[in-house]
Amino acid sequence: MALYRLLQNLAFKDRTLARGSLSRLLSCKPDVIAKLKAKGGIAEVAPPPLAILPGWKIRANRLTKLGIITATEFLEAGDEEVMKAMRINQAALDKWRGEVEGWLVNPNKQVEG
Repeated sequence: MALYRLLQNLAFKDRTLARGSLSRLLSCKPDVIAKLKAKGGIAEVAPPPLAILPGWKIRANRLTKLGIITATEFLEAGDEEVMKAMRINQAALDKWRGEVEGWLVNPNKQVEG
């Protein structure tokens, strides 16, 4: 499932997604996504390997055993599988995913390891 960066605000009936945010745009049909790409409203995120994120080298090595290499793969991986392999709880997993999402939104942001 693709992850998109919004290059402009995107208004829906019940909410607005802010420019710069990330979304899978699950509520959008493929033809709408194609039009948004063509008009420069969204861009597909090219996910970096987790190992290059500050403080993520050890975690990335462990996640590789699950076949999780990139930031997007980590964000889309099943909770139970990751928590079991990493021996963490849901709160820790949510924190880690927040760090990765934050890095994708603002690559210059310092991420704590």
